[in-house]
Amino acid sequence: MSQEILVKSKDRIENFGEVFTPIKIVNDMLDNIPSEMFEKDKTFLEPSCGEGIFLVEILKRKLKDIDTKKDAVWCISTLYGIDIQEDNIKATRKNLFDLWKEWSNGKYDDADNAVKNILNANIILGDFLNSKDIEITEYGFSEETDDVTLKTEKIDNMAGEEVKIMSFFDEYEEIIKKYWQI
Repeated sequence: MSQEILVKSKDRIENFGEVFTPIKIVNDMLDNIPSEMFEKDKTFLEPSCGEGIFLVEILKRKLKDIDTKKDAVWCISTLYGIDIQEDNIKATRKNLFDLWKEWSNGKYDDADNAVKNILNANIILGDFLNSKDIEITEYGFSEETDDVTLKTEKIDNMAGEEVKIMSFFDEYEEIIKKYWQI
């Protein structure tokens, strides 16, 4: 991400309450989370992700000790973001993909489409506070390729009774174990 922008417009503040968190505060907050929460299999949902600064900083921490394509893609697959602004969703996807490209440094270009599919499935347009329900997509990897299988699940929002995100590995555990030789 380039220059840190905390406010896009006065109208967006008035209409949507949109103000971005400075990166220093994001990192101060994340520093208070136990390091084991940044392991590759830990799932994060950011219900008002903005341009993805929390998700990007979380992914940086998750990738810190990762050295395989399998584990990096696994880390990305555990991040979910929702925002009410379409331009924010596009920016979040781009920022996370840019971090993937920086981390992979051209070694894993064959996984770019899988990463894009994951980001398109996991970073979605929606109003987490006011929508009746929000669709979250789970996915699994093909045994033969890096293709992503998509499966949509609905979760209740903040006004609902329960927020549940199915673990990526619940339904696809056997396929993943075989494919990734876990």
